[in-house]
Amino acid sequence: MSDPIGWWSLAAAAVAWWGVVAGGSGLGWGAVVVATLSLFVPRPVVQGLGAVLLLAVLVGWGQAKADVAVMEALVDEVPVVVALEGRLATDGRPLPPPGSGWYARFEPVTRDGRAWSGPDLLLSVEGGERPDAGTELAVRGRLSPRATTVSGVPVAGVVTVDEVIVVAAPSGLLAVASSIRDRIRTVVGGSVDPPASHLLVGFLVGDIDELDPVVEDELRAAGLAHYVAVSGSNVALFLAGWWVITLPLALRPRIRWAVGLAGLVLFATVTRWEPSVVRASAAAGLALASRRFGIVLSARAILGIAVAASVLVAPRLAERLGFQLSVAATLGLVVGAGRGRSLPGRALAATIAAQVAVAPLLLLAFGSVPAVAPLANLVAGPLVSAATVLGSIGALVGLGPVAAGAGWAASAVVVVARVAAPFPELGWRGFAVAAVALVTWRVRPAVRPVVAAGAAAALAVGLMGAPARPGPWVAFLDVGQGDAAVLRGASGATVVVDAGPDPVVLADRLRRLGVDRVDLLVLTHRHADHVTGATAVVGRLPVGEVWVPDRAEVGALGPILTAVDELGIPRRAPRPGQRAVVGDLEVRVLGPLRRYVSPNDESIVLDVDVGGMSVLLAGDIETWAQADLGPLRREVLKVPHQGAATSDPGWLAASAGRLSVISVGENDFGHPAAWVVDVLEATGSVVCRTDRGGDVVVVPGPDGPRVAAGCEPPSGNASQHVRLRGDHQGTAVAGRSGLAAHGA
Repeated sequence: MSDPIGWWSLAAAAVAWWGVVAGGSGLGWGAVVVATLSLFVPRPVVQGLGAVLLLAVLVGWGQAKADVAVMEALVDEVPVVVALEGRLATDGRPLPPPGSGWYARFEPVTRDGRAWSGPDLLLSVEGGERPDAGTELAVRGRLSPRATTVSGVPVAGVVTVDEVIVVAAPSGLLAVASSIRDRIRTVVGGSVDPPASHLLVGFLVGDIDELDPVVEDELRAAGLAHYVAVSGSNVALFLAGWWVITLPLALRPRIRWAVGLAGLVLFATVTRWEPSVVRASAAAGLALASRRFGIVLSARAILGIAVAASVLVAPRLAERLGFQLSVAATLGLVVGAGRGRSLPGRALAATIAAQVAVAPLLLLAFGSVPAVAPLANLVAGPLVSAATVLGSIGALVGLGPVAAGAGWAASAVVVVARVAAPFPELGWRGFAVAAVALVTWRVRPAVRPVVAAGAAAALAVGLMGAPARPGPWVAFLDVGQGDAAVLRGASGATVVVDAGPDPVVLADRLRRLGVDRVDLLVLTHRHADHVTGATAVVGRLPVGEVWVPDRAEVGALGPILTAVDELGIPRRAPRPGQRAVVGDLEVRVLGPLRRYVSPNDESIVLDVDVGGMSVLLAGDIETWAQADLGPLRREVLKVPHQGAATSDPGWLAASAGRLSVISVGENDFGHPAAWVVDVLEATGSVVCRTDRGGDVVVVPGPDGPRVAAGCEPPSGNASQHVRLRGDHQGTAVAGRSGLAAHGA
């Protein structure tokens, strides 16, 4: 039977979507005029579209006005101490590193014993278990006016909580949903090891708070991240299981649709109303209702009406990237469905169509799209479906072996992501070339061999990757506000000293450098800006040995050392005077000479010989440790503590190398201090900063250290040789090319 609504419903949804987004901007009046005039055109289709557009703009204006009112609602001009009671509107989410607590959107009911009529607030809590949405809390803390958003919803202030008391647990539907989430986490966590267990929980309920951030980044780089944004396939699988559970009611056609709608509401609550779930649930509910009342709608019509209705009811969805990607991917699947002559061919056609549909959004949001996403999805899709089905059965019925089988499938998805992640990503030009190739394949069968040969050549180039630069060299990595350095010998031996604050960033840098094993990992001290990124190494790459300072089991190092011990990696606390030969790299320990009050002064200080070039890695040592160590002049100095004003000027002047590198990122601490740079340059040392030149790569040369990438000479001419002044005679070549096509 023909579709009575067809593509017009999809066009209406697109117009409504645009209208809502435009409603809060200057385009709104133009949309109102166009929509109003269209109401007088004597054609029902045009009048219908005009009415939808007008309604969308009005709803968008209302939402934009409400959002502006919240964002401008300064709860107090200055931070004040408050006592609040209310309930959480979202689950507690982990604070970003180096925090160790949680944050959530809070709906206050009272403030200091009086009724609250203001906007929602953001709670920031250090430590403690993360509560579920719907939990009633009494909190005391400092309220600061700070406009921000939580899950797309604006809040006007942030409460840094000093004391929190749970008044009541979630009730009603939220209580049921939370118990289901807890059961899934418990059964999966007891049957499957990380990271597969955390990924499986993401497949089932969209909760990836515990997922290794490196794995999450690999999923994104492989084009597989949508599998943890619970969507249409999850809704279909849930409905199948739901009807089995409610079998007596599901057998009765007249109430089957109502039972299904109730299940959709429960599923949306369990998955915490993720944008993709809202879209999929709306479409599934519309399909159930239309079938119950004998209305024939195609997949295109269902998608269009569901999108339009969702956006009109919840206008903020229009600006949520997850919702946009879900709609675009579903549209691609609808268009690509049924194409191809065989089952694998149809599956590949559908995945390619979905990837083409979401590519413009990904390019606008991230600037690139994964080149091998269609192939990765073709391999990972069946694994994700198997993991979801087995995981649902195992978790809800309590069958550990079944959940373990789901974990195996999830582990295979991790492997697929890890293999696909290093492949190049396409920018706008690459996407345009790929699109032309697809169109040519479709309309010009005679040139298909040429297109296939070109695709195979591109795939081979991607597999080969950029050749790694042979050692010896040392790379001071641009990891933001923190430290990480890689030293490689001519034999390929690799030493990593510190890991920066972000494992995703470190994993990307190591991948670009071609580091696939670490012979020695040194974490100089326990601060998060030096050690948090170590999860990109420990448990992911072969590690020969780990060095940490005494009293390392506290602070951010604790979880890292737990993983090191569980994996059986040898670790030690090196002593001054200790010497280790790693391939052709010679590592000598200079400090700490004693125990200090400051963890910075307890940093492990290393002198490393890299192909005859001496490199001093000074951790974050400050004046006390510097005084004990005395002058330590080497050819290359890693300046302590991001160039902070915690060093002794005399020690810096006496220890400045021919080259001094400051590993630093954007910060509010004033790093590096201007006088530190002045002192170093006054000695004739060339100063390089990772926040300006990216990764600083240094290689030994016959006349001294030579900068191969990441440090521009004072003249700004990247091809110029820089003469080192004073008693540091030698030559350094500065440029931005050199190491494995590195993004310095």
